[in-house]
Amino acid sequence: MSTESSPAAWERVLKYASMLIVFLTMLVMGALPKLLPGDMDSAAMFAEFGYPEWFMRVTGGLELLAVLLVLLPITRWYSGLLTAAIMAGALFTLLRVGMLSETAVVNVVIMAAALYLAWHEWKYAPNILLLRA
Repeated sequence: MSTESSPAAWERVLKYASMLIVFLTMLVMGALPKLLPGDMDSAAMFAEFGYPEWFMRVTGGLELLAVLLVLLPITRWYSGLLTAAIMAGALFTLLRVGMLSETAVVNVVIMAAALYLAWHEWKYAPNILLLRA
C-alpha cells in the first residue's frame, strides 16, 4: 500500500468536504431555522433586511432543496449551483444593508465550496438537462 497521495485522492477529499459543507451549512444554518415554526431570530433578521416573512420560508425551502439535491450523485451539480446562487443572494443582501462582516466570510466559503462541487460534478450531470451533446 502506497502512502503517497495522488491528485485523485485530494480531489475526492475536496469533493466530499465540499459536499459536507453544503449539506451541513444549508441544513443546520440555512433551512431548519427558517422552516421551523417559532424561530424569531430568522424572522427578525429578514424583517431587518426588509424582506417579508414568506421570503424567509421560500429561502429555507430552496436551502432544503439544495440539501436534498446534494444527496444524489446525478443532482449534485444542481445543488452546487443552487447553493452558490443562494449565497450570492445573501452576500448581495449583506452588501445592500451595509452589514458585511464575518458573516460575509462564511458565505464566501460556502459559495466557494458549492462552486467547487458544481465544477467537480459537471461531468456527472444529466446531458439532457444541460443541453449538451
